[in-house]
Amino acid sequence: MKEGFYAEVSPSGTGLHIFVLAPGADITRHRKKDFFLEIYSEGRYFTVTGAVYGETRQIETRTEELQAIHDTYLLPDTAQISVGFPAAAPTAGGEKFLLLGLGRDKIFAALWAGQRRIGNESADDMALINKLSYWCNGDVDSVIRAFLQSPYYRQKDDAHKRKCQRSDYLQNTARNACATAYSTAAADYERWQRSRGYAR
Repeated sequence: MKEGFYAEVSPSGTGLHIFVLAPGADITRHRKKDFFLEIYSEGRYFTVTGAVYGETRQIETRTEELQAIHDTYLLPDTAQISVGFPAAAPTAGGEKFLLLGLGRDKIFAALWAGQRRIGNESADDMALINKLSYWCNGDVDSVIRAFLQSPYYRQKDDAHKRKCQRSDYLQNTARNACATAYSTAAADYERWQRSRGYAR
């Protein structure tokens, strides 16, 4: 997130509560079972501890950032192993996982096709790259190559295409996404196979 937000240690001492203003944010899902993140905009009571984490800051407006976090981590993902993978194994080395993702992950397919869910160029770039980091199995070069081949990229105007051609922008964005990805398609596929007793 940008500089400037208020965070405090939760009552349990094991988590953080981050408070932001987010007018216009579309928070359709608040949590996943056994996941590290929850987002609430209404209907919940919170105990405020006053145990400030980091420097004390004012509560700032962060609609775009909150929407990007929500869409990346909390929206239903049809690619997760609970819905199952095909018995015929895709190979991690090629583009088969990417094609599998485009066929199974509706959010990924929409971003790939050019849907801009957030309305901020950099945040929308990040949303697609986060998805690519999963389906390209954490390989930075594959993420960048796929991003540049996507209809999403082809729809950009010349100024934003030049931004993507800078030596640092896509490299840093893809590297950060891959470093912080909670899993990859290949890893989830392997776990799915083991859970069903398939031999490797």
